Amino acid sequence: MARHALNFIIWGLIVVLFVMMGRGFLRSRAAKIPPVKSMRSWQQAQAPLGFPVLQGDDFVASSFDPRFLEVPVFERAETPRFQRMDYPLGTEQGGLVYNAQRFWEMNDRRGGHHSGEDLNGIGGMNTDLGDPVYAAANGRVVYRGVPSPGWGKVIILSHVNGEGDTVSTMYAHLESFTVNSGALVAGGTQIGTVGTADGRYLAHLHYELRNSAGVWIGPGYCQYHDDRIAAEDELKKFINTSAVIKLAVGKLIYSQ
Repeated sequence: MARHALNFIIWGLIVVLFVMMGRGFLRSRAAKIPPVKSMRSWQQAQAPLGFPVLQGDDFVASSFDPRFLEVPVFERAETPRFQRMDYPLGTEQGGLVYNAQRFWEMNDRRGGHHSGEDLNGIGGMNTDLGDPVYAAANGRVVYRGVPSPGWGKVIILSHVNGEGDTVSTMYAHLESFTVNSGALVAGGTQIGTVGTADGRYLAHLHYELRNSAGVWIGPGYCQYHDDRIAAEDELKKFINTSAVIKLAVGKLIYSQ
């Protein structure tokens, strides 16, 4: 018995040693991966992903990482500024809307925090299916497509706020698009309709606000904020707070 126990301990130590060596090897490889972009100059910062950029004395090809896909600087310069932001669902000014799942709520079934706001018409269920979805502010359409079945149809708008910072808004699970890629849109312009991601969910709009010029879609449930902002808190800065009323069920309705 003692001999078997000794053999078990020896093999256990060997396995632990190999695991530690493997982790060290992977970490050393990860440390050698060059950054996605060089920020030494704006030309290098805007180089296409994978394009060789100067690292030290050598040019190296950067690895592809979709998180760093960004709107080109010249397009950002042409993006209209906004002084007001409204809710993208309900009336053209965002009235008659409630938030069914708020930003950063923990969803154990999904395994993470909610990355956006799930906005619904006040009827709930599928009563808002096909309702208009509006641009929350002046901006440019920088993404229009279906990144994955779970997301369904998605639109991302790029905006420039009054301070000159670039932010983006994302509209997901749409039933249809009503604008094209690259279009300049005014706040309140219809850009799509409320959908269900082809029947995967009850009708609602998954809406995100990001402090970013990127066009990466990302997951709907995650562990880190990254560049995401609590859109509901931000939008309230532009909404007439005297018009906010509370329902008996604890939801908020915005009616101007």
